[in-house]
Amino acid sequence: MINPEYKISNFSEKPNAASVKLVQSVLGGNDALLFTSILNELTASGKNCIIIDAGEVQLMNSTGIGMLANAHSNLTKNGYTMMIVNIPEKIMKLLAMTHLDRVFKIYPDLESALKNC
Repeated sequence: MINPEYKISNFSEKPNAASVKLVQSVLGGNDALLFTSILNELTASGKNCIIIDAGEVQLMNSTGIGMLANAHSNLTKNGYTMMIVNIPEKIMKLLAMTHLDRVFKIYPDLESALKNC
């Protein structure tokens, strides 16, 4: 069941794509289980390009970063694509410190990511 805090968007021009808007605090734990469940529902429904919108994220800890890394790993090993858009500067600094900025497909906005789905 999708948490109403997570906003899911589908795109008529790209039926294989969907976006998931992250909540303000990405701290892992129960959120990680819910996030994984959402991704599983999307891929089961035929979405093979998942765009994670981080535009509203204000707080992310190491468990939250691990949640994104785990999602990326699971999606890519199963042939899906995961992109992250609208990353706030302080979150981008965390990704750079962990070198995940070199692993994730990062785009400045949703439109740029959709062009690459």
